[in-house]
Amino acid sequence: MSNLQITNIDEQLYQELKQAGIDENRSVSQQVLFLIRNYLG
Repeated sequence: MSNLQITNIDEQLYQELKQAGIDENRSVSQQVLFLIRNYLG
């Protein structure tokens, strides 16, 4: 499995990702993967 590191992320965006993950019972990493998968369809 590959790793992806994202740098220089805006604090507001990070907090939104974190909150969205909390709302869906996901970690930030799980939330980002969920969003990427849905975007790429």
